[in-house]
Amino acid sequence: MKDKFKNNNQNLLSLNYKIEIPEKGNFFISSYNNKYITVNKIKFYLPLCLLGKQFYDLKIKNILMISSNFLNDLLNEFLNRNKVNAEVILIGLTNYDFQSLLPLKKKCENEKIPIDIMKYDAVCRTINILNSENRNIISILV
Repeated sequence: MKDKFKNNNQNLLSLNYKIEIPEKGNFFISSYNNKYITVNKIKFYLPLCLLGKQFYDLKIKNILMISSNFLNDLLNEFLNRNKVNAEVILIGLTNYDFQSLLPLKKKCENEKIPIDIMKYDAVCRTINILNSENRNIISILV
């Protein structure tokens, strides 16, 4: 299965389906490093996008390729698949350069796109906590 979203510049960002964690249980990120996360003894290499319990390879070269239009498309896709709105989009950065993402953060705030940008390890821990609470989230790990 392959899903595609276009950003403002009409550059194609592609999400390639990897796996879906069974609906009757939440997943737990048991380990992580700057190259991959481990869930249920399976390694998922970065960059990665998690739409709820669905894992996708994210075909981007760097975080600056992500636009507010792309994030909005992810929110719409999440709603279409899960019949509920995602509460937040978590963006975890292995190379934490928050300053370069301030324009995206500001644009998302203006467009009412709920994002939170943080260090990669903090996002992994946050994903585990929110999943244990059955929260509806989208995560981007780059």
